Amino acid sequence: MPPDMYGPHIEFREYSFLENPRLPDAVARSRVVLDARGGADAAEAATGAEVVRAEAGASMPELRQLLAQPEAARARVLHLPEATLESLHGSWQTFPPDDLKKFTDRLQAYPTTFCCMDGHPAHVWYNFLADVPHTDRFGREHTPEFKLYRGETREPCL
Repeated sequence: MPPDMYGPHIEFREYSFLENPRLPDAVARSRVVLDARGGADAAEAATGAEVVRAEAGASMPELRQLLAQPEAARARVLHLPEATLESLHGSWQTFPPDDLKKFTDRLQAYPTTFCCMDGHPAHVWYNFLADVPHTDRFGREHTPEFKLYRGETREPCL
């Protein structure tokens, strides 16, 4: 993905990479936990991970500043507990306008899986922006009311 259109490269790993026995100990121990609920649980504290605390609903510029702190920036793994994700839901909308466009364009470019539905193999395009009004990759206007579309069709199938 060109960085000028979609933002900087993001290094993704499979969901289970932290459980892989070949994962170097240095990587497994190099963690920072982002806590936006005011209390990383005891299990997180026991790992020895650095904990960076944010206010619930913090803006992206605030989160960027917190995660640029040396103890967070040197970590190889950023852990976002479920409670933190819930309390920061919507924070992505506080990106500066140019960054917000790159971020939403990136989300709309991601397919999520490949399947065979009714004998027609295809990628399943997950709509990451389903809860906010937007225009999807196929030019369809969306409102927060959920509608299921098949491929590039204009009419909902449910």
